[in-house]
Amino acid sequence: MDIIKENNLSVNIFKVNAHTDDSLNNYVDNIVSLAHNDQNLGINLNYNNFYDLPWIPKWNGIVIEKSLRKLITLTTNTKNLERFLNLNRNDKYRKCEIDWSIFFNNFLGEKQKLYTDFKESKIRRRKIQLMIEELPCIEQIKRTLFSLYKERFCPMCKEDEEDFNHIWFCEERREDMDDLISGVQNWLLLEINKILDPINHITLEHIKNLNDIWKLEVSEDHITFIDLIKGFFPCSLINFFKQLLSTKSKVEILSYNFRNEILDKSMIFWKVRCNKLNEIDRGLGIDKNVKKQHFGKEQFIDKTRKSKNKKYFNLQSLQSHIYFGVIQ
Repeated sequence: MDIIKENNLSVNIFKVNAHTDDSLNNYVDNIVSLAHNDQNLGINLNYNNFYDLPWIPKWNGIVIEKSLRKLITLTTNTKNLERFLNLNRNDKYRKCEIDWSIFFNNFLGEKQKLYTDFKESKIRRRKIQLMIEELPCIEQIKRTLFSLYKERFCPMCKEDEEDFNHIWFCEERREDMDDLISGVQNWLLLEINKILDPINHITLEHIKNLNDIWKLEVSEDHITFIDLIKGFFPCSLINFFKQLLSTKSKVEILSYNFRNEILDKSMIFWKVRCNKLNEIDRGLGIDKNVKKQHFGKEQFIDKTRKSKNKKYFNLQSLQSHIYFGVIQ
């Protein structure tokens, strides 16, 4: 462009079809081929000379002692984690001790990281829906179909508004929920004892003594069973696994399988509720066509509260990792 401007040239561009034996096109193709095949035109670097360069890589004035490529990857991951934690819905998890390594590892399927299939994609989608409390409960449906569902309540008890928490707290299903928690406890006991030597087997009391994680309640200070459903495992639970199991890989495998067991049982619980809602909708003559007609017809008023807890900025956890070797 500089040459064209300096010489005040007028350039016309014509499209020439390939393989038409145009003489000028053949000439250009030949020059390009020669240039690409000429090994002398390549840039050869002597990496040994790099060690004598008078510079030291730093980040925010801190000397970087690890591979720069790994640092860039870590920086990107840390930025994404901070962005995720700063969401209002994750207000609680900024102050609770969550094992984030296990949390993200549980999103990986049984396949390799760079490989997926429809089954794994469906499982991950469900995990994300639970994590961000986006199951299509009545209060969630109202966001797009407010005119159709504004007077509707929980399809099970027909008395209370059905938000994400009510799905699990509904009094009509308290017995089912108790069975779900009991089933998860028994599964965990069996899986741990499969790994341990018989002499080291634990009892159900050891599992139940994990206290808060089995409570069916919403807490701003503790991880309860609702958080386990969403996929958030407290450090206390993972430390319990570490005390019993000999290797990191066994802890990761048990945590991953434990997450999937909770997911499977939660989805069975959820499906019963969905079948009930579909039954009610059919009785009211609500089908896909009716929903299309009401989509976005009336505005939904969002009642989401804003967070007052501390948020993360400026890659503070990355600085902690550089100094102490851990992300906090």
